[in-house]
Amino acid sequence: MTAEKDIHQILSAFIESNHSEKNLEDYWIKNETALTTLKTMNAELYEDLIEQFKVRRKEIQDEGDAII
Repeated sequence: MTAEKDIHQILSAFIESNHSEKNLEDYWIKNETALTTLKTMNAELYEDLIEQFKVRRKEIQDEGDAII
């Protein structure tokens, strides 16, 4: 497996474990260096991660709406 695929796989694995927008944002900030590296190495995998973050954020928002 290539380094960029490793980075992608590791970051992807933990996106779902964030249960609030704040946690998801903190996860992004803590991994900014890895995300920047991935963007440089493989824009397609980076864009996939961006999409995963967006989807998870929407899921969290929808879960919050369901509670209200």
